Amino acid sequence: MARTGWASLLLGLTLALPAQTRTTMEASGPFEVAVRPETGGAASYSRMSLTKHYHGTLEAEATGEMLSGGDPRAGHAGYVAIETVTGSLDGKAGAFS
Repeated sequence: MARTGWASLLLGLTLALPAQTRTTMEASGPFEVAVRPETGGAASYSRMSLTKHYHGTLEAEATGEMLSGGDPRAGHAGYVAIETVTGSLDGKAGAFS
């Protein structure tokens, strides 16, 4: 299942830096995401593989996993996801998770 949207990411650069040198920047732009359900697991949760393509200030591809659980019809559900993003931000190449 593929979806498109608009993202605004806040990227905090705080790795072992003193408070005075920490930087936060925002990158905005469109993205596409492909969601592929994974089989197996308990009936009370689902697992999805994600592939995203970001465009704009952040030109990147991301791969990740998402677990969701609960019962939305009963008013309680949640999810957790992690992804690794590889690409370039303002022409600087790198990756983060």
